[in-house]
Amino acid sequence: MIISLALGGNDTLRGLGGNDTLRGDSGNDNLFGGADNDSLLGGTGSDRIFGEVGDDFLNGGK
Repeated sequence: MIISLALGGNDTLRGLGGNDTLRGDSGNDNLFGGADNDSLLGGTGSDRIFGEVGDDFLNGGK
């Protein structure tokens, strides 16, 4: 499991397995999740989630 808090700028998180969460701020945020449940909580900018098996959640912000 990876939980990452990122403030500003472009952020990318590559998870392998387990539940991965990226809390992005401004900028472009990308989450490449493996299996299991992945969450991307983005702010302003372009937010993208690439999930595999499991429940994946994107909250893109404004």
